Amino acid sequence: MKQASVVLSAVLAFATVVTVQSAFGKIEISSDYPGGNVKVMRIDEVAGIVKVAPDLRDTNGLWFHFDFTVRGAAGQKLHFQFPNSKAAYLATLGPAISSDGGVTWRWLRSDGTRHEPQNAFDYTFGKDENETRFAVSIPYVQKNWDTAATRWRGKEGVKFDVLCKSQSGTRDTELLRIPCRKGNAKWIFAFTARHHACETTANAVMEGVIDEILSGSKEGEWIRDNADCVFVPFMDKDGVECGDQGKNRRPHDHNRDYVAEIYTSVRAFKNLLTKESSGKQIVFFDLHSPYIRSRGKANSNDSAFTFATPDPVRGRRIETFRRLWAEEQKGKSLVYDGKYDEGGSKGQNARLNKARKSGLQNSRGWVDGLPNCWLSVCGEFGYSLCGGVFSQDGGRELGHGLLKSAVRTIKESNSASGGVATATEATRPSIVFASIAEADKYIGMHPRFAQAFATMRRTDLAELKPGTRIEIDGTNCWAFVQESNLKPVSEQNTYEAHGAFIDIQVPISGPETYGTMKTPDDARAKFDVAKDIVLFPAKGETRTLRPGEFAIFFPPYGAHAPGLSDNGPRRIRKLVIKVRD
Repeated sequence: MKQASVVLSAVLAFATVVTVQSAFGKIEISSDYPGGNVKVMRIDEVAGIVKVAPDLRDTNGLWFHFDFTVRGAAGQKLHFQFPNSKAAYLATLGPAISSDGGVTWRWLRSDGTRHEPQNAFDYTFGKDENETRFAVSIPYVQKNWDTAATRWRGKEGVKFDVLCKSQSGTRDTELLRIPCRKGNAKWIFAFTARHHACETTANAVMEGVIDEILSGSKEGEWIRDNADCVFVPFMDKDGVECGDQGKNRRPHDHNRDYVAEIYTSVRAFKNLLTKESSGKQIVFFDLHSPYIRSRGKANSNDSAFTFATPDPVRGRRIETFRRLWAEEQKGKSLVYDGKYDEGGSKGQNARLNKARKSGLQNSRGWVDGLPNCWLSVCGEFGYSLCGGVFSQDGGRELGHGLLKSAVRTIKESNSASGGVATATEATRPSIVFASIAEADKYIGMHPRFAQAFATMRRTDLAELKPGTRIEIDGTNCWAFVQESNLKPVSEQNTYEAHGAFIDIQVPISGPETYGTMKTPDDARAKFDVAKDIVLFPAKGETRTLRPGEFAIFFPPYGAHAPGLSDNGPRRIRKLVIKVRD
């Protein structure tokens, strides 16, 4: 039912944007175009006052996106007043302004000085200025993406695709692919933007990333030879075109949806990345804009900054990336200096961690939890000031530097570790213990895991008799129900490991304890290839698996001693899935 209400709001949002004619004269205010948003409260041409507000639609609380056009005010001075509140409605430099139909943009305070107050501005229209557009930031909708795409069409391998239909079912959610030209990618680079529809600065940065990959630079050439790249410019496509706030959408927005999956684009992106990252290492960037303006000492909102990760290994990588990106941006029109980067326990990161505990996962956190994630970064880019006066060209410069720094981070990390690990060694552990609810984190580790996990999630497993065989994919993947007696953990003495098949084990009737260890080299040399097994005596650490959980034992190092109980002998029934590696 929640999903249906979300679809309905996405369909109706654009229909609520109307053109309003002043009762006092010729002034007309409209937002009946892609990205438009305004609520006209009052137009008093005599007093020169226009009272407006953002149309919040399905937004929880206050937010600030607006985009409207004024006609018939040539030669006049008007005072635009937003609601009086502690909330800010204007960026630090005031509104973005266009007098040529949105082709070019300037800021009310183009000199970079701060505009006050945060909820009102004056504007004097030129004598021949019959149509002027005002927006909270430089707008970016599908037609802007289409214009940028003309630079990339015809380039080697570039493919314009569709991720999915939008939430309303009426629009395509664009997907740009730049595949590895050698066809054997060891990496996948994924970029998303506009999880929050109002955050327009992110798209200019994404354009710069794409331009850099296709530029012929040494970093771009490395990407072309080693990585598949995917770009989703509008995760909330309906919101972008309808001029929604997007942030804090009810019941939750797109960037809190990585558990509930009520949005089509989130489901489609998760499916794409898990499937297409199989055997590859993931580098992920989710691009955003922060709060509308700096507040007190919180100058981060007028800067470019990133968030840390709680994972210590990826944490070191992101520190390397930050250092290199700061070097790349020196002397550029927009600066990233790392001064406002956030750690794992402060600011917005702490709020995201709190949301995660309530079941509201964001994209960066979801990717960061994937076993083959090499780097997962959320980048924020100020609306009007971003270490300098924001422009589309400046945003693209940030994207150039971001891509170069990501590649340099990989090269520097590989150099420090003595070279690149193989895909299998780098992207998967020997043994995984996890809950079935979190199985999708591991689906990208093998192309047959989607089928295997679907079998693991069957609701009738408890009804299947011991010995039942479940056909999945011929001799490549099958399952069977096994029943056996458990023996005390103290009797742990024999381990097994496999060479050609991955073992997935799922308890059905009760807990089972396993001995776990890495297969010794001398045991690996004694594999029975015909039976795909080696047995060897040993004692190792133990882990207990309970119903609702599963274990994966990868060949050749995932050695295990099944059939143990830490509470005395008992009988167990479980599902065993064999997956050809």
